[in-house]
Amino acid sequence: MQEITKVGESRPTYTQPVNGNLSKNKVTAGTTLTPEFKLKLAQEAAALNMTLSALIELRLLNFKETKSSNNAVSVTEKEKGLVDKVSELQKKLALFETPLLISIYEVLKGETHVLTKADGQELTIKVSAPADAYTILLHSFQVTTQKS
Repeated sequence: MQEITKVGESRPTYTQPVNGNLSKNKVTAGTTLTPEFKLKLAQEAAALNMTLSALIELRLLNFKETKSSNNAVSVTEKEKGLVDKVSELQKKLALFETPLLISIYEVLKGETHVLTKADGQELTIKVSAPADAYTILLHSFQVTTQKS
């Protein structure tokens, strides 16, 4: 257990972890937040598929990097951009992973299908994920355009 140092005393330094993994060098730092702010942070963390602790750690690391590089873009703007991007990608993913596609995948799971692509090449697909069912559906018909 580390001793609490008095004002003016030197504190132990922590080295930058390998591959961003802080697990060996972590210490707990408590803080007081309003319930509303904690809820806001928890919602942001959930939107990014992170734990609350990981989000706060990320914010602190980004804050340090922003301060040290005198970057004009604030951390909150960067994070808002990330949250917006994650939200956009989740909406795009929802277009493809519909209940209908999942049910088609369940029917086709484990089967192998040979398809002929529009360019004449054969495509062999063993269905092991919903994306495989989507690919089969995509290549199971030929689209032609007519000039008016």
